[in-house]
Amino acid sequence: NKKIADVFFSKATYTQSLIGALEGLLQDSGDLFDCCNGLEINSIIKQKKHLILNVSTLPDYVTHIITDLCINQVLIKRMAENYKTNHTDLIYLLDECDLLLESDVSNFPGMSPLDRLHRFGREMGLMSCVCVSGI
Repeated sequence: NKKIADVFFSKATYTQSLIGALEGLLQDSGDLFDCCNGLEINSIIKQKKHLILNVSTLPDYVTHIITDLCINQVLIKRMAENYKTNHTDLIYLLDECDLLLESDVSNFPGMSPLDRLHRFGREMGLMSCVCVSGI
């Protein structure tokens, strides 16, 4: 009868830092990650509002989770609706994206969420600007 965290994480400090970072993100985000409503990114887009997630103080693994969730949520909805357009509806600006790109290359054998955004985004009205400090 091990705790769930013990099954998935080998280091207690890693477990606690991940739990703390995710709890802080949930508190700061308000209703954005409300489990009953799903991820509310599409409702923010529908209202033509801006969404800025400043994750500079969070660990890299939390940044990866947030980025993948945000990209996938919008892409999946637009794919399901077979949405096509000839203009840009939404711009993703990912600053300091070096570690995210490195992780995507090593962890996704196929297409990562960021790759999908770049490949399918243009015809779905999505533009991405990825800022990296090194090649």
